[in-house]
Amino acid sequence: MNEDPADAIASKVSGEGLALLVYGAVVAALVVAIGASNDDDFGTLLVAIVGALIVYWLTHAYVFVVAERVIAPDRGFAGLVRHALRRESPLLLGGLPAAAVFLVCGLVGLEHATAAWVTVWFSVALLASTGYVAARRAGVVGWRLAVEVGSAAAFGLLAVLLKILLH
Repeated sequence: MNEDPADAIASKVSGEGLALLVYGAVVAALVVAIGASNDDDFGTLLVAIVGALIVYWLTHAYVFVVAERVIAPDRGFAGLVRHALRRESPLLLGGLPAAAVFLVCGLVGLEHATAAWVTVWFSVALLASTGYVAARRAGVVGWRLAVEVGSAAAFGLLAVLLKILLH
C-alpha cells in the first residue's frame, strides 16, 4: 500500500515542529511584505529575512530556557540552551524556503517588487501545503480538508493584504 505523501512528511516532523515551521514561514512572508515597500536592494531584504528568522528563533529558544529554569532549576544551563536551539530550529527552517525563493528571483534578474510578490505567494502556497499535511495526518478529507488548508493559507494571505496596503 502506498503511503500518503502528507503522512510521510508529517511522520518526520512533530506537531510542535510543524507549528514552528508555519511560524517561520509567516515571519518570512511578513518581512518580505513589509521590507519590499522600501527601495532596498535584494541583499538588504535577504539579510532582513534571515536576520528576523534568527532573532525569532533565538527568542523562542530563550523563552524555552527561561521557562525550563523556573520549572527545573537544577538543569544545566549549557545543555538546556543546546536543547532549546535544536527544539526551536523548525522556526528558523520554516522561513528559509521563502528566503531561497527571494534569492533565486534576484539571481534570475527579477525586479525587486516582482521578486517580493513571487516570494509572498510562494509563502501562501507553502502555508497551504503545511495545512494540508497536518489535516491529512489527522485523517481530514473533503470540505473539512479545504477549510483547514484555507485556514493555513489565510496567514499568508494576511501578508499579501499587508503588502497591498503598504504599496
